[in-house]
Amino acid sequence: MTKINPILCSPSPRDIKSVYQALKETGYPRLYAKYYPEKTAYNLMRQWVLDHEEYTHMVICPDDLIIEKEHIENLIKTLEENPYPTLSGVCNVDMGDNKDKLNITENLPHPQRTVPERNQVGWRFYSWISRNTRFENPIIRVPFVGFAAMFISRDVLKRYRFVDDAKHNGTPDLMTGAIDVMFANVCALENVPQMVDTRVRMKHLKGSTRFFNIILGDGELRFYHAGTDMYELEQSEAKGKRREWSMSGGEVVQGIVQE
Repeated sequence: MTKINPILCSPSPRDIKSVYQALKETGYPRLYAKYYPEKTAYNLMRQWVLDHEEYTHMVICPDDLIIEKEHIENLIKTLEENPYPTLSGVCNVDMGDNKDKLNITENLPHPQRTVPERNQVGWRFYSWISRNTRFENPIIRVPFVGFAAMFISRDVLKRYRFVDDAKHNGTPDLMTGAIDVMFANVCALENVPQMVDTRVRMKHLKGSTRFFNIILGDGELRFYHAGTDMYELEQSEAKGKRREWSMSGGEVVQGIVQE
């Protein structure tokens, strides 16, 4: 049986208490990249995990996804039996029109967004799978999965940095992201299976409120010991530039901090 020792990693520009509390109560150590631009946050955490060889997996924990102890433990159990290079659970796409869709697709979303316009991010097509789908095998390989508590093995982390879709769309880093889409495309090119345990289902809060504003600037990389609120500051940027993105309908309407 493969020994799994994960570190829960959250790229976190928001402060949502219910998400934070659930992750603390998992009883596993946590690493937060607070208030950094998305790509910077992912790669700071990646390097930290690579530097701390006691951890076997980086677990990506979005800061608007409620992840509980049973979710982590069930994924660990699956990995102990089958050491996949990546393994995720699933969640609802959002709390709106796609609340009955899982964050896994039948297609591989393309890095280039459709009809990107000046200062706009455009859109891309996702063929979401229904939450009511009956899976013959609960553990499946998919072209794309949003990072729903995705376990990424140390071997995969060593081979690939996280990238965003900015250069494919001619948009500034802070108006884009799609780290999960780009990761899925790399996995497809390199034949790294993205496996999903469809029995592990989490709640995604996206679209449930207009008040989850995004804060960027003066980033902090924080390590929390298991089950505690006390953290060790691993890295910080005290530049006095922290500002808030006020979100309305998914569009930024004020305040962008340059990386």
